[in-house]
Amino acid sequence: MAKYALLVIETGEGSREKDALALRNLANNVSESLGAQAQTLAEQMKNVGFYQIDLSTGLALVSHIHRLAEQAGFSVRTLFLSEEPSWVITPSQSST
Repeated sequence: MAKYALLVIETGEGSREKDALALRNLANNVSESLGAQAQTLAEQMKNVGFYQIDLSTGLALVSHIHRLAEQAGFSVRTLFLSEEPSWVITPSQSST
C-alpha cells in the first residue's frame, strides 16, 4: 500500500519566466486554500511544482493539488511509493 505520493507539476512549452510565475501562483493558491494545512504542505513541498505528500491522512490533499493544477492549465505526474523516499541532497555551489 502506498504511504507517500510524489507530485510533479509539468509546465508547458511556454516561456520559463511565465511558467515560473504560474507555478508560484499555483503554490500560493494551494497554500491559501488549505489554511491550517499550509505549513504541513510547505514542509512537504520540495520545490515549486514538486510535492511529497504523506498519505497517512488519505488522498484529499493529492486530489486538491491535482484539481488546482488542472484549473491552472498544468499536467500532474504522480508517483506512489510504499516508503518515504531517501533523498541525497548535495550542497549548493553558493555554500561551498
